[in-house]
Amino acid sequence: MTSSVQTKTIPEFLAEAPDVDTTELWAAFWEILTEAKDRITAELDVQPHPSSADLGSWTTPDGGYEGSLNTFTGDPDNGVEWLVHSWIGNRKASILDMNLQVWLGPHIDVPHLVIVFGTVPNVFHFSDLVPRRDLMTDI
Repeated sequence: MTSSVQTKTIPEFLAEAPDVDTTELWAAFWEILTEAKDRITAELDVQPHPSSADLGSWTTPDGGYEGSLNTFTGDPDNGVEWLVHSWIGNRKASILDMNLQVWLGPHIDVPHLVIVFGTVPNVFHFSDLVPRRDLMTDI
């Protein structure tokens, strides 16, 4: 039995299309994730976490990659334990990885939230509601 599906690595995808400008996609995806983050933080009490104080905007010394890491934390007993709003990539050279992740306090009985957008250079999107328990044994 043969399959027509081929798995490629990120370097293989980039080698096929190394210089696709994804600036417009970056702006659209970042706006979506920022709006979602703003709606969540308007409802749940969080503060910026000092671990990302100097990473709101960064670039590697060679300019090959840039990004933003914004971490937030709150009182897990009252809502969000950890929230991450971040991106890494090179908007002029095909690759982006953008994330919004919300981990709630241990007593809250709803799933965690993960939203990812990216390009390599094709667009990909991944969303997940990460269960708090094994749903096969504890509905």
